[in-house]
Amino acid sequence: MVQGSATFETLANSHQLWTTLFNHLSTAIHLKTLKGKWLYANDASYRLWEHDPIREVRTQLPQTDRELLPLAQIADFAQADAQVIRHGDCIEFTTRYSRRASTIFVRKSLISLLPGNRLILTECQDVTQCYEQSAAVGPEALADALQELQQTQLQLVQNEKMSSLGQLMAGVAHEINNPVNFIYGNIRHAQSYTEELMDLIDAYRSGHTQPTASVQAMLDEIDFDFLSADLPKVLASMQVGAERIRAIVSSLRTFSRMDEAEMKTVNLHDGINSTLMILEHRFKANNQRSGIVVQKQYGDLPAIECYAGQLNQVFMNLLTNAIDALEETIDHNATPLEIKISTRLEQQQAIVAIHNGGPGIPPHIQTRLFDPFFTTKPVGKGTGMGLSISYQIIHERHHGQLTCESSDATGTTFTIAIPVKQCSCTMARKKDAPVEHP
Repeated sequence: MVQGSATFETLANSHQLWTTLFNHLSTAIHLKTLKGKWLYANDASYRLWEHDPIREVRTQLPQTDRELLPLAQIADFAQADAQVIRHGDCIEFTTRYSRRASTIFVRKSLISLLPGNRLILTECQDVTQCYEQSAAVGPEALADALQELQQTQLQLVQNEKMSSLGQLMAGVAHEINNPVNFIYGNIRHAQSYTEELMDLIDAYRSGHTQPTASVQAMLDEIDFDFLSADLPKVLASMQVGAERIRAIVSSLRTFSRMDEAEMKTVNLHDGINSTLMILEHRFKANNQRSGIVVQKQYGDLPAIECYAGQLNQVFMNLLTNAIDALEETIDHNATPLEIKISTRLEQQQAIVAIHNGGPGIPPHIQTRLFDPFFTTKPVGKGTGMGLSISYQIIHERHHGQLTCESSDATGTTFTIAIPVKQCSCTMARKKDAPVEHP
């Protein structure tokens, strides 16, 4: 073992070993001084550039790029050498070798074989085949890949935003829920106590038809008859307000399922109602238009197996688009605008249809509705991802369908169809051809 090790060390230090190793490489390499004199080139360099052998006799004139490289490469290599010497960093670039109709990848760097003796190491690799394979892919395929990457990136951002929104809503709902329940529960007791006190006062007044002057003055000052009639109304309005807050909290908690990753069995109507509650401020009349009336025609749906938070996101996107469409038909004298939401069960599929009576969508736009980044809204108002993400949620995550029917005469209807049970649908979908969106 000692003798073998010594033999290897002797061989490793020999010129023959390093020459053999470098000549075995497929990468063409050559080494030269900072002044441009070539000191060494391996066999791959001879094959690539077809230059003369490197002369080792010192008395002969030095060989440089001008004598050893094709004319077209001399300027590229000289410029790269200057950058490497000036900055000390590795330089990488490609150059076209017309003699062989090849593309050459070049890497230049500084190395020091001896202290204080810097040299320029040049590595060259023929990458023509890689470029041809990339070109064979075609610009359309590259554009599709870029669009898919952009879509995935934006969807990740959107999912993160919706997850954060869900967590925020869940936190707000939790913080509001306890004091609201305290207020709601005590209002009922206040109503009961008030009724008992009013009954006591009435009984007292019936037994004392002639109050003293001071008592009569107080009754007149507080307008007791008005107070006794209005106090129950005040408490009743407080109860309505508390119930309203509880409903909003409940909607926030339902809508906050955004951050739930598991598939669960839920009531779709709860998700729709929570979304309507979140958007209620947009249904109210304003200076530009009349109020929007929401008509709900719910059928008898069983509990649906789905990603509840993602479906809420779809409902939000479709309802927001419906409101935007109605706002394009601004008419101060128009009757209230309408959005109709209907649900039904068909062949073990839950059907949700959202219709608005706004202007129809032109046929040439309908074919692109679900394309990523496609939007007809002004810059800054829409990203073109709402319907695309909705389509993916319905089609890919729930193995369902999202379709659109639109005309100027009837308005626009988006229809969602998802299976009641995902497991049975997944098996069935494998037998069918992929559903193409319009």
